[in-house]
Amino acid sequence: MVGKWISNYQTLMDYLKNNPEIEVSKDTISIPTEMRPEFYRLFDEVRLSLIKESIPEHFLTNALILKENWEKTSYSLITTLKLAKIKLTAKLTWFLKDPIDGLMRIIHDPLFALVQGKNTIDDFQTSCKKLLGKESSGLMSEAYRRWITLAIIESLLPDKMLAVNAPNSHNSVYLGDSSMGISLIESTVPDPEISSELSFIQAPENAFLVPLCIVHSALLNNFVSFSPDYHYALWKSYNLNTKLEWLSLKE
Repeated sequence: MVGKWISNYQTLMDYLKNNPEIEVSKDTISIPTEMRPEFYRLFDEVRLSLIKESIPEHFLTNALILKENWEKTSYSLITTLKLAKIKLTAKLTWFLKDPIDGLMRIIHDPLFALVQGKNTIDDFQTSCKKLLGKESSGLMSEAYRRWITLAIIESLLPDKMLAVNAPNSHNSVYLGDSSMGISLIESTVPDPEISSELSFIQAPENAFLVPLCIVHSALLNNFVSFSPDYHYALWKSYNLNTKLEWLSLKE
């Protein structure tokens, strides 16, 4: 049985064939302004049908539930802590705003390459299946972890959020051990400051390991720090805080 996406793809190609003013080849893309709306409508129908045929229905259902929970929890924290925004990667932002649209964006370039004749339908279908499987799983996992973080923060009844703006340049010079030896200048990690945003976008390497964020919990009457995604720092501190108490999510 031929999938609906194949039928929609043929409709798109027929539109190109019947409108020679549109030039789409391996080396050229030229779509007259007045024809772009219909071209992209047909193009999006191919993407949408491919997503619905490739992604299990239960995945899309769970993604929509997660989207609703994310919106509810993020709005609550933004309102309570008067945050300007919660920053996520572009891919995750699209996915949490509209899961289907987020997945459709993933196959935009591969589908355009197919329309240009750069690969075959079989190759496209095989590569898209692998790409969607990997990306959908990764996006769902990351979205869930981000939402869990917000849910835990919300449960602590936070009344204040702080952040540490640690240097992330390889040229930062701090006193401590590193693969490059002992630095010549002594300095300290910046003190936490009141923050108006919670950012899940972090540099892969930092001069120091610093928290994702620090919240003051009215429930515990104490400060609670959340660990970042990265686990490698350029420098190690000589004066570690010995009063820290670390808890895993299981605890």
